[in-house]
Amino acid sequence: MRRPLCLLCLFYVLGVIFILELFPVSKGEEEQLQNEKMCILSGEVYRMEYKNNKSVLYLKVSDTEIPDTKIPNTKIPNTESPDLRALCYTENQEILSKIKIGNRVTVKGTCRLFEEAAGEGQFDSRLYYRIQGISCFVTGCQVTLEDEGFLPCGQGLFAARRYLSGVLTRSLPPKYAGIMQAVFLGEKGGLDEEIKELFQRNGISHILAISGLHISFLGMGIFRFLKKLRVPSLAGAAFSAFFIISFGIMTGQSASTIRSVIMFLLFLLAGLCGRTYDMLTAAAISGAALLLKQPLYIYHSGFLLSFGAVMGIALLIPAIENVLPKEPAAQAMILNRSKKEKILRSLKRKIRSSLIASLSISLATLPIQLFFFYTFPLYSVFLNLFIIPLMGLLMAAGSAGLFLSCLAPFWGGLFMTPSKWILLVCEGLCRLFDGLPGGNPVLGKPELWQTVIYYGILLWLVFKTKSFEKDFIKEKNLDKKPWEKKVLQKKKLNGKGNILLLMAGVFILCLRLRGATALTMLDIGQGDCMVLEEKSGYNVLVDGGSSDVSEVGRYRIVPFLKSHGISSLDYVFVSHADSDHISGILEILSDDEKERIKIKHLVLTKFAISDPVYEELLAYADIAGAEVLIVSEGDRFEIGDTRWECLYPGINEEGEGNDQSMVLFMECGGIGTLFTGDLPGEREEKVIKRLGQRNIGVLKVAHHGSGYSTTEAFLEGCLPAAALISAGKDNSYGHPHKEVLERLEDTGCRVYGTFSKGAVTIRYGKRK
Repeated sequence: MRRPLCLLCLFYVLGVIFILELFPVSKGEEEQLQNEKMCILSGEVYRMEYKNNKSVLYLKVSDTEIPDTKIPNTKIPNTESPDLRALCYTENQEILSKIKIGNRVTVKGTCRLFEEAAGEGQFDSRLYYRIQGISCFVTGCQVTLEDEGFLPCGQGLFAARRYLSGVLTRSLPPKYAGIMQAVFLGEKGGLDEEIKELFQRNGISHILAISGLHISFLGMGIFRFLKKLRVPSLAGAAFSAFFIISFGIMTGQSASTIRSVIMFLLFLLAGLCGRTYDMLTAAAISGAALLLKQPLYIYHSGFLLSFGAVMGIALLIPAIENVLPKEPAAQAMILNRSKKEKILRSLKRKIRSSLIASLSISLATLPIQLFFFYTFPLYSVFLNLFIIPLMGLLMAAGSAGLFLSCLAPFWGGLFMTPSKWILLVCEGLCRLFDGLPGGNPVLGKPELWQTVIYYGILLWLVFKTKSFEKDFIKEKNLDKKPWEKKVLQKKKLNGKGNILLLMAGVFILCLRLRGATALTMLDIGQGDCMVLEEKSGYNVLVDGGSSDVSEVGRYRIVPFLKSHGISSLDYVFVSHADSDHISGILEILSDDEKERIKIKHLVLTKFAISDPVYEELLAYADIAGAEVLIVSEGDRFEIGDTRWECLYPGINEEGEGNDQSMVLFMECGGIGTLFTGDLPGEREEKVIKRLGQRNIGVLKVAHHGSGYSTTEAFLEGCLPAAALISAGKDNSYGHPHKEVLERLEDTGCRVYGTFSKGAVTIRYGKRK
């Protein structure tokens, strides 16, 4: 059996996935901690870094103390969770020079738990840090050194990283120094946000992560250099392994770094043992080793993208080579070529092989990219043809500059100049490709069945290629010349059918079907946001803001829209101008054009004409090209299969604040839905009169469940079957108020609230 170790590791990985699906992850060490409470943590410092103008200590906690419990100075030994770890932030920038790796310290500050994803598309901070073994972070820290014993190796690597980071800061402009710190040291705290987003948009953010490119360049460079110096293979391999392991520890031990280090060590081991290095087996062993250490890596984007890229190189390259057109056989037979023709032919072959490698990696990682980021940079396949060679030059120039800086700082800084030029070219190329139209389409998050079909097609192409290769060897025409055999193989493998099949797989993966109209109340804390996905393709937003979640548009509304493949909103209704209803909409309108969700129509009430609060909203709408529509009581319109009517305010209506709230009635499949904004109780009678005898299946409860709205008379007038309440968990207003919940319960209405259930989705069938 070929590759038995690879198959064994593969079965182990599948077993981990199966177990995690059967037994979902529960809360861990953070259960014993209290969010936003003062605490005192004692433990050992195992890592330090400087980012966002703050010093960060990574603490392996041995015991905790909560000073403000009912029993003062209660000390809780950390015996149940010996792996409890915390991030400790302090404004003291000099603390990193006083504390050493391995020191025991006591930290006093405010303990905060990481936020779980509140809805689809939102980044799950708690899971991300739990994968790293970190349970909480502590802000405003006061650090006290308890024990000066330290780990010489760990402290030495930290000191080296800090020194090299300083060299880059002194030798390069801040923007490029931040890139070099990420590329060479794994430090992303100094990375320019605009550059980071530019690289992400264009699909080259992989160069900012320590991965196989870095490990192979440095490790193989050292190993081959020692070999040229006639150093024995065992000694050269041992030194190279020691250097690469130290480099991996120094740069933060990310999933891609650990994978690359393990694969490099297996490469050295294979050479020493006289065995052939097999990339698939090495990748399988490194993947199993990572999951043995932390099974939750299976949910980590860096882990999946890293191994997806390796699988693309190892498996897909041969299949894609046989799908794409090749050089005609007659051309391949020409022997008497001029020097110029030979150079051009060699260049074409290199470009073709690079394009195939880039395309193979993109195809292998496409579902992972869409699952986590919902977009795909189309031009990255071509951009990487330039970026990868430039990265080789950057690694060479940067390594030389950093090495010389240790010997002679002046010469080291001088050798950093080529690095700046290379980065300038990389940035220019990114901006060039960034200016091309349609470069980053929003494709949404694929379903499991789509991913299975897509990977099934890729595997079929791989196995088809392998089987053809085996059959070709067994063919009777073995007396034919090699080039004639290749022509025969090409006829079998390079058919239009394979290309069409591959295109069909991509189409299926990117297809977003809507079986029914769906209305989702997003969990955005203390605020309102409703997203309607009409089954024929229209997208509608009713309000979008929060008073307690910062950048709610960027971190909650936009991720949800992108995860559902929504790149534009046909209509955005703004009930009134309070920040908990429009802050996210303002963010969307003011976002960078490349990242912006397009808003086609912004629908307001007549108060927008005279209210100065709306001025900013109208200004951003004008810049973003959104058409502004004004509606008032009695206006009716259709959006796909849904019918809408504005019930309030009227043309002659007076009032301010919540009195201005737009009230909308929507009918879909015979089910009525009422959107009430922050309508106060004294205005509800007018809405009931306008509503008439129409049945209400779904009521969006006014003003987050305030006791001053949703009166008994109002509920008797509309008799909703289900009520939606958007309110922040444990909010300071006490929403929803107890009396409102009691009134809803008395009417037999089912209540769904973001404060207890998170995001809520309603699907509309025929009268159900």
